Amino acid sequence: MAHEFNNLLSIISGRIEKIKNEVEKGSSKKITLHEIEKMKQTVDRIAQIIKGL
Repeated sequence: MAHEFNNLLSIISGRIEKIKNEVEKGSSKKITLHEIEKMKQTVDRIAQIIKGL
C-alpha cells in the first residue's frame, strides 16, 4: 500500500519540479515559486509519513 502511495507522490513531485523549472526560466505561469515550494514540502512530508506506516 505504501509503495503505491509513494509512486503517486513521485509523479506529483516530478510535475511540481517541472513547473518550478518553467517558472524559474521566466515562464508566464501564475503560480509563484513560493506556492510550488510549499506543495513540494507537503508531498515530501506525506512521503515521510507513509514510510513510517
